[in-house]
Formats: sequence, structure tokens, C-alpha cells
Amino acid sequence: MAAELAAARRALARTAPEERIALLYALAVAALFAARGLPFTVLPLLAGYGLFLATLAAMALVPWLAVQGLRRRRGAFDRARAADDLVRLLRGFLALLVVLVGYTNLKSRLFALHATLFDRELARADAWLHFAGGDFLGWVLSTTHAPFRMAVLDLVYFYAWLPLAVPFAAAFARAGGAAARRVLAAGALAYVVGGFLYLAVPSVGPAFFERERFAHLSGLFGWQTQQGMLDTLRYLATHPAAPAVPFLGIAAFPSLHLASTVIGLFAAARWNRWLLWLLVPWNLVIAWATVAWGWHYAIDLYAGALLAWGAWAAAGALVGAEGAPTPAAAPPPPGSGSG
Repeated sequence: MAAELAAARRALARTAPEERIALLYALAVAALFAARGLPFTVLPLLAGYGLFLATLAAMALVPWLAVQGLRRRRGAFDRARAADDLVRLLRGFLALLVVLVGYTNLKSRLFALHATLFDRELARADAWLHFAGGDFLGWVLSTTHAPFRMAVLDLVYFYAWLPLAVPFAAAFARAGGAAARRVLAAGALAYVVGGFLYLAVPSVGPAFFERERFAHLSGLFGWQTQQGMLDTLRYLATHPAAPAVPFLGIAAFPSLHLASTVIGLFAAARWNRWLLWLLVPWNLVIAWATVAWGWHYAIDLYAGALLAWGAWAAAGALVGAEGAPTPAAAPPPPGSGSG
């Protein structure tokens, strides 16, 4: 037993801080579920999120491979650095995958762990922040009666992962493994903290809490998606042994959709500032789509943006100097290029 523990400690010592946090988070959620007699789903979530993260990795590899090709033509290609980039990319995605398994289990069983909903309090906070106590949601809903506009906003929300994927791919192409580690660590930390905030302040969002007020959108795909998610939540509540489902949990505070895209803004600001001309308005449209469709309260967005800032700063502290922008490599003297 002592030998096994020593081997486990040595293996743990070789992991990065964010990897240890991811593992500890998943184990903590699993232990909580075991104590409550709830099933902890693993394999279906690994398959679902693994495919999604593989798509993000493929998107990041395309510009990175183009950059490596240019470096090879200029005689500046570094095989060891390229291999290190790929290892860091893989490890970053694996840590995020572990976090997503724990996070989705927690999100799917939220109301078995905390039966109180805080939607009324969040709606009141929205009203006081924006309308000094008036009907803020009513004003938002007054803008939602154009089916084409709402269909476009639904599409924007559905593809809200792109404003993270695009700057992530650009950052990986420019700064390699250092950028991949910083961005993916920030994402993992945001989901860790966000999952516990879901548990502390359970809420479902206006589209689920006041479903009848969104009935005019029932002919659109977004409304049907929400209804399917609501049905899944009810099924899990009444069938405790059923497995968690990737992408279908419901929780409002904070908005991790916006937290993810704001992390993309930080990545662009660090490595590719020209992308901000595209990403800032894109984020604003995502924020509006989120509120207009009732996925979140406006205060959830502010909390999500603050969470993104904290996760980005914490990831920087974990990564250290690796997160610094990488200067453009000067071409080596003739005849000294590496293979």
C-alpha cells in the first residue's frame, strides 16, 4: 500500500496545478454524490464532451499547422517546440474534460442537492439594476416579437462557443503551448467556480421560471430546445438513477456561456488584438441573445464576465511566465535551421 501511495504522489507531482485542481474537483463532486446516494456519470459525458473538444482542437490545429509550415519554409521550424505545443494542447483539453464531467454531474443534479430556487431574487436584482424596480423582463420581451430576429439570436446563442474557439485558435497559432495552457486553464477554472456557484445560488433562468411569458416563441427552434432541456431536467429529478446528459443541464447564475467568450476576449487582447474588432460586438450580441431568449438574467452576465476575469488572472498565476506573449522568432543563420 505504501508503494502505491508513493507512486501516486510521484505521478501527481508531475501534473500541472490546473490538472490537480481539475482532478480534485471531479473527485469532490463524485464524493458528494456518493454521500447523497446519487449516480456519478462518466462515460457518456467523456464521449459527448470529448467529441466537442476534439472539434475545438482540430480548429486550433489548422492555423497552427499553417504557421509551422511557414516556419519550415523559412528554416525556423523547431521540432521540439512543436511537439511541446501539441503535448500542452492535449493536456489542457484533458484537464478541461475532467472538469466538464464533474461540472455536468453537478449541474444535472442541482435541485437534488439544493431545493431552493433564487430566480425571484435574481429577477428583482435585474429590475432594480436596470429599471429601478420596474418590469425589466417585460421590456426585454417587448423586443422579442420579430420571429426572424429571434431566430438569428437563437443561432448566435447556439454557436456562442465560436467566439472562444476563434481567438483560441489564433492564440495557439501565434504562441503555441503557452497560450493553449493559459486559455484552457482559465476555462477549466471558470467551470469549477461556476459549478459551485450554481450549487450555492440555484436558478433556472426566466425562460424556465416564467415559461408562459415566452410562449410567443413556441414556433421557433430555440423554444423547442429549451422545452427539451426542461423535460430532461424533470426526468432526472424524478428518476434519480438516470445518467447525466452532456449539454442539457439548466442553471443560470452565473452565465458560463458569457464567461467562456470573455475568456476569448482576454486571449485576443493578449495575443491578437486585431480580433477584438470582431469579438467585442460578437460578445455584445451573445449577451443580448442570452437575455432575450431568457436563458439568463442580466445579472448572470455580469457575474459571468467577472468570473472570466478572475479565472483568467488565476490561470495566469498558475501558468506564470509561460503566459507571456511569444515574440516572433528571428530566422536563424543560413545552414543552422533545425529539422
